[in-house]
Amino acid sequence: MTINSKDINPKIYFIGIGGIGMSALAKYAIFNKFTVYGYDRTKSDITSELETLGAIIYYQEHIQAIEPAIDIVVYTPAIPESNSILKYYKTHNYFIAKRSEFLQILCQDKKVVAVAGTHGKTTTSTLIAHLLKMSGVGCTAFLGGISNNYQTNFWISNNQYVVVEADEYDRSFLKLTPYIAVVTTMDPDHLDIYGDAKNFNLAFEDFMKQTQPNGFVVLQNKLEAPINLEAQLVKYDAFNKNDDLILKIINPEISQGNWVFHFHLPNEEPVEAKIFLPGQHNLQNICAAIQVSALLGLTSKQIKKGLENFKGIKRRFEYKVKTHNIVLIDDYAHHPVELKALIQSVQQCHPNKNFTLIFQPHLYSRTKEFYKEFAEVLSIPNKTILLPIYPAREKAIPGINSELILNSIDNPNKELMTKKEVTEYIKFNHEQIFVMAGAGDIDQLINHISEILQKL
Repeated sequence: MTINSKDINPKIYFIGIGGIGMSALAKYAIFNKFTVYGYDRTKSDITSELETLGAIIYYQEHIQAIEPAIDIVVYTPAIPESNSILKYYKTHNYFIAKRSEFLQILCQDKKVVAVAGTHGKTTTSTLIAHLLKMSGVGCTAFLGGISNNYQTNFWISNNQYVVVEADEYDRSFLKLTPYIAVVTTMDPDHLDIYGDAKNFNLAFEDFMKQTQPNGFVVLQNKLEAPINLEAQLVKYDAFNKNDDLILKIINPEISQGNWVFHFHLPNEEPVEAKIFLPGQHNLQNICAAIQVSALLGLTSKQIKKGLENFKGIKRRFEYKVKTHNIVLIDDYAHHPVELKALIQSVQQCHPNKNFTLIFQPHLYSRTKEFYKEFAEVLSIPNKTILLPIYPAREKAIPGINSELILNSIDNPNKELMTKKEVTEYIKFNHEQIFVMAGAGDIDQLINHISEILQKL
């Protein structure tokens, strides 16, 4: 199937339209003058923006939310099969596509830069898209976060390049045939889908093998590439000076929270650059973005300018409040490896300062698989506060709850609180650094607490 808004005016229904990935697709449809309908169970800043742009969105799962004159139905795998809206469209034989399948349609005949990885894909893909946009080369971008430079997760260009965040959940990234495939990390996750780490890694191998033969696989140096790879393999590493690496990062150091370093591309002089993206993991993401940009023809001068104008991504080490005695940092971290990187970034930017980490576990299945790893990482902060698990698409698993993590944390300064209790706690213990993390609805609490602290 092809989609062309020049001859027809398709009516598209997005089930789960408020998701970050779904909303980017909905914006594409609105931009192309499609009639957009949607359902989501919760009104949010994202759905409010879509409504402002012209989408008609329902927030209750009932018969009135069904639009019969629909050409295409797009749904996210996070929507359960029991959803009555999805069941209606399936039983009445509408054209239905998963989010990944719809993205596959939109990417046909394009040069796709697909960024995959358990961690780092949002930062890396957003930075690549920003560098292309700033350079004047341009691209269409479907991102998994809101760019602070452009206040959106989607933009469009008439050229051939499309930058996408390639999600491994539900094997979605296997729908893509990239010109450049980027893999940042491969820490096992979503084992409710894959079963074990072996199958998880095999899916990433399949993703890399789907790269176009005339394209590139850009792979973090410590990761293994699949054998019989047809595309050209390009490895990157911000902390390795091997001569076989095309890109060299020279003398990286932190200055006032910024990474300052020189980078050296073939046939060009080393160039100094700086960017605010704290943490060693982010220097690797920066390195990947520079490498991809160079493969797409950007010069060192263009890359330097883009790096220094990058303002980051919402909910990725985002300062919500920053004064002399009160700091509130918001982050999307929801995997033990991500939490550890977040904590190291806090320590890097605020050395020798005490901080409290407030964490909302995301998914019963992830908590079941990694509760010991979560507890180990959450033992590091001076104080840890846990919220109840955010279930998202899942039903409860007996015996799996936040207490499971709490009881394993090797630090007496730990508590389990409700959202209301967290708010009250901060009102009376506010002169310190707070870090709030999670992929659930903790962002709604963050906005409320931010308002409280700003008034204080």
